[in-house]
Amino acid sequence: MKIENLPEYFLLKNGILIDLDKKEKREVDILIKEGKIEKIAKEIEKKEKFKILDVKDCYIFPGLIDLHTHLRIPGREDEETIETGTKAAIAGGFTKICCMPNTEPPLDNESLITYLIEENKKYNYCDIYPIACATKKREGKELCDYYFLKKAGAIAISDDGSPISSSQILRLVLEYSKTFDLPYFSHCEDKELARGVINEGFISYKLGLRGIPDISETIFAFRDVLIANYVKSKIHLCHISSKKTVEVLRFLKENNYRFTCETAPHYFTLTENDIKNYDTNYKVNPPLKREEDKEEIKKALKEGLIDVIASDHAPHLLSEKEEDFEKAPFGIIGLETCFLLSYEELVLKGNLTIFELLEKFITNPTKILGIEINRIKEGNWAELVIFSPKEKFIYSEDKIHSKSKNTPFLNKEFKSKIKAVINNNKIFYI
Repeated sequence: MKIENLPEYFLLKNGILIDLDKKEKREVDILIKEGKIEKIAKEIEKKEKFKILDVKDCYIFPGLIDLHTHLRIPGREDEETIETGTKAAIAGGFTKICCMPNTEPPLDNESLITYLIEENKKYNYCDIYPIACATKKREGKELCDYYFLKKAGAIAISDDGSPISSSQILRLVLEYSKTFDLPYFSHCEDKELARGVINEGFISYKLGLRGIPDISETIFAFRDVLIANYVKSKIHLCHISSKKTVEVLRFLKENNYRFTCETAPHYFTLTENDIKNYDTNYKVNPPLKREEDKEEIKKALKEGLIDVIASDHAPHLLSEKEEDFEKAPFGIIGLETCFLLSYEELVLKGNLTIFELLEKFITNPTKILGIEINRIKEGNWAELVIFSPKEKFIYSEDKIHSKSKNTPFLNKEFKSKIKAVINNNKIFYI
């Protein structure tokens, strides 16, 4: 990745602007002056002082937002750092990321939230929105002080990776978080049931691996939505993966229950059948499901039941992933492949339009977080992605910007490419 400060005048020529408000594409030039969009027009006359980038046939749209990133900071800088994690985000087209609280120590106090935000200022590649712990040490027992967490900069709360098993504690979490308008991000998993390593079924029996029944996700998704609606609090369900869960959520939506939810690209591009030779790069939580689950996730995205696509970026050391399947940690890196996989599987195969896809990556995340989209319009700061929809790209190890390399998509040839990102008065050539 090549990173440069934007020159005083920077002209993007011959681009295709994706207008999210009007849901239309139009050919434009965009002139950026001192980091702000000076002019958008069909054709802008070139001048000697302009630095020019020809982006013919490329889409231009606002920076993407990831609601589910594991930066591993603080405590596991051997797996990821602020620098490498935010570089990976930019390489994937993300200019804003929400970092989850399951760190070492967990993000359960204002000093750690402040530390993350201040540390990110050293690089200033993309913006970080910390998600703080719902309970101290993510133990599901004692509530954190949401007033101080929000004051320090937390955008939401979650005990991600450690679901709150006590319904009474969850009720208190949701009631208290409502007071401070902090959405609760729910990790839907019944730990009593989820004591395996892959989806329970024929494949788990065939491979001799402990299975996790799909209902372990469904039970907690149903319970958490019921409690949140009872106390009238905001709830967002993380990494939805199963057909049963989608069916329950569809029922709840039809009966006017309020919630938002996300899935990750591996749940609509991979299945348990892809787990071969006990490759731990296919070990994720929740686990990969069956073909019918994959298709149901795509259907739910198309109908708008699933609001958001998130990366669930989870870096791990090679030595950790080289453990046997039972011992290796769950998770894969995903920031750099998230949008490319989604575009290929959903847009190119006719499941979503480019406008519908960008709703999952921009419009809906901003609504959930309660922030504004930095639209591409005159007078706004330039925060945009230059995306080539027809340029092939091989995701080889030397193209990975994350510090970790644990991905099942290594050496995959993508049919499109993120060419460049402009953010925080910098241009990143990917």
